[in-house]
Amino acid sequence: MKNIQLTDDFRRRTRQAIFSIIAFILVYLLLVLLGLAFAVACVYVAIELVAHIPRFATVMLGIGLAALGLFVLMFLFKFIFSSKKTDRSHLLKIERRDEPELFEMIDAIVAGVNTLPPKNVYLSSEVNAAVFYDSSFWSMFLPVQKNLQIGLGLVNTVSKDELKAILAHEFGHFSQRTMKVGSYVYNVNQIIFNMLYENNSYNSLMQKWSNASGYFAVFVAMGVKIVGGIQWILGKMYQVVNLSYLGLSREMEYHADEIAATVAGAAPLQNALWRMDLSDYAFAAVLRFYEQKITANTRSTNVYPEQDYISRFQARADGILFEDGLPMVTPVHRAKFNKSRLKLNNQWASHPSTEERVARMEALQQGNRQYNRAPANEMVKQLEHYQEYFTDQIFRNVKYTDSVERYPLQAFEADYSRNYLEHTFDPVFRSYYDDKNIDVFDIETINASQQADTDFFGEANVDRVYTAVALKNDIEILQQITDQEVKVKTFDYDGVKYKKTEAAAVQQQLKISLDAINQGIHENDLNIFRHLLFIAEQRGCAGTIKEAYSRLFAYEQSFDTRLETCRNIWSRLAFIYEATPHSVIQSNFEQLKPIEQEFKVQLKTVLEDPLYEPARTVEMKDTLTRYLGNDQSYYVVDHYDDAVLQLLLDSLNHYGFLIGRGYFILKQDLLKKQAGLLYTADRV
Repeated sequence: MKNIQLTDDFRRRTRQAIFSIIAFILVYLLLVLLGLAFAVACVYVAIELVAHIPRFATVMLGIGLAALGLFVLMFLFKFIFSSKKTDRSHLLKIERRDEPELFEMIDAIVAGVNTLPPKNVYLSSEVNAAVFYDSSFWSMFLPVQKNLQIGLGLVNTVSKDELKAILAHEFGHFSQRTMKVGSYVYNVNQIIFNMLYENNSYNSLMQKWSNASGYFAVFVAMGVKIVGGIQWILGKMYQVVNLSYLGLSREMEYHADEIAATVAGAAPLQNALWRMDLSDYAFAAVLRFYEQKITANTRSTNVYPEQDYISRFQARADGILFEDGLPMVTPVHRAKFNKSRLKLNNQWASHPSTEERVARMEALQQGNRQYNRAPANEMVKQLEHYQEYFTDQIFRNVKYTDSVERYPLQAFEADYSRNYLEHTFDPVFRSYYDDKNIDVFDIETINASQQADTDFFGEANVDRVYTAVALKNDIEILQQITDQEVKVKTFDYDGVKYKKTEAAAVQQQLKISLDAINQGIHENDLNIFRHLLFIAEQRGCAGTIKEAYSRLFAYEQSFDTRLETCRNIWSRLAFIYEATPHSVIQSNFEQLKPIEQEFKVQLKTVLEDPLYEPARTVEMKDTLTRYLGNDQSYYVVDHYDDAVLQLLLDSLNHYGFLIGRGYFILKQDLLKKQAGLLYTADRV
């Protein structure tokens, strides 16, 4: 592998990291010298005290004083004896004889990257890959063999060449001497973190010493104060070292990407990165699906075919094209739903964004953009065994109430597809309504009119909706910058750099743009209604369309009122999360009673209203019914009745969910009527 040339940013970040290490070493050495001097002074005074006044009390005080000095010194050196071991309980170790083709790929990557082979190779259930090792203070000076972790959720959704590129990126972090600086900064970070936060055994020892004698307790209290001062100093150093580490870490990601591109080509890594969010979403969606099946005592036999199904299902739903059987997510697709032009320099991010990484790789032009897209799954010999093993691990700790049923893949696909359709809008709208409500207008003042331009849900109008969403979010972030809730010195908007003091001015410009875009969206909504009313009048169903619009608008205008009592109860329950005197708790619950009775009336209405029937589950009905019939106290003598209190909290959550779902049901009903008219009109 050729030696990758370092960028100016990498060199700058490396210098900053080195200076932060030097600063830490100097501060630490000064603390050690002061600690040694303090310990020597404590021991000397203790000896002198006992020698001149040889009594029991002075002996005990002398021992406590000497121990004080030693405890402070121990705090400064305890990190040398600690180590950070990676939890391997969720991993499965594999050997070369088990998976020869996978190990052949690893051998090729190791040779191409010019690094050492992994000590061990592990599989995990997740959508990721990583190189890890057990670290300690001595890791900075002694060679440490790395372990490779490969997630089956990742293997399941990439090609062989894409997997090779991802693994090459991971090993790229350790391939050149220039990357060693990052390892040093990481370990210095761990040292400071250890002294700041990993003090359980140290605190336990101090506590035992304090309990041994009242004489010793005085010195332990003094030691706590001194150690607190040391921690304050180290906390300041941690901010400096951590910032330099995170800045260097971002550059190291670019560097490792370039190494991976020389080994496997840029295109496989780019495509894998673009697809990663979809793979993550699909895997998480499978787990969410089975969370809803716990009460039905149902689990999966193998979550990975289900992950693959959702990945492909969602890709088709989003209009993503397939190549050689793989969904090819593109920057155009990602930009469709994320049109923000505001960019903050996030100094606390350890990784650049996918967009930033891909943009950097675009300049490399490494390798042919055409590559082998054979599924990575094909190279795993015992694939089904591993998949079922990790599926069992996922469901191992789930508590079921009865014998467990394994859900067949076909049943999963049918169920997921049905649920998706129940919770989404017709594809004819091309996501136009997904993130916007229909603007309220006076139905009776709008006349039916056949529109010449019926591309209501075309690219221009959909882009307008998501531009408005982005502008609204950008305006909120700029307000946070103005209020100093977001700490930045500068920000970029549409490629132009601004100072934080200019945030308010930029915000005002965006508000003007947002108003203009919202006006265009509103006019499009009116044109949709005019055209639908024109078609509906021809078919004699104008009243049905008007009624659907009226019900939705009425519900939206009463939305906050429906939730007012529920929100009031939530705000009044804040005391249950705080230390509150018994008398105040009793008084608070007494004051809550009349509001709760009002809430129960509203809840009973929602429970009986057929509008919410599609959203009410059996478990939800049971909870709400038990709550409505409950008259037990939430607080008994001196403690909360957790079961009764949880019944209230669950009911509040269910009510809020149902109110929100009610709007969706009415909106979906209206859009189904719209789609029916539009489809019919298109066929005429």
